[in-house]
Amino acid sequence: MASIVDQAGMDVILVGDSASNVMAGHETTLPITLDQMIYHAASVIRAVNRSLVVVDLPFGSYQGNSKGALKSAVRIMKEAEAHAVKLEGGS
Repeated sequence: MASIVDQAGMDVILVGDSASNVMAGHETTLPITLDQMIYHAASVIRAVNRSLVVVDLPFGSYQGNSKGALKSAVRIMKEAEAHAVKLEGGS
């Protein structure tokens, strides 16, 4: 699917934490882990040639403190070779 979307000319592809619902059948996005997001993101990144791939940081991987958030983001960038990460929240 990522290859088809990339070839269609999409500028950005989001690998969302909704993979928890869509791929694993969970009722919410909360159960997905950082390791699972890295796996899904790496699969997408291998399939694209031009699109920017943005990857959600899953719940619990960045809320504790800024060092933990940075560590999670670095893992996604390094291990999945993501182009960017997305997180939600803030005050």
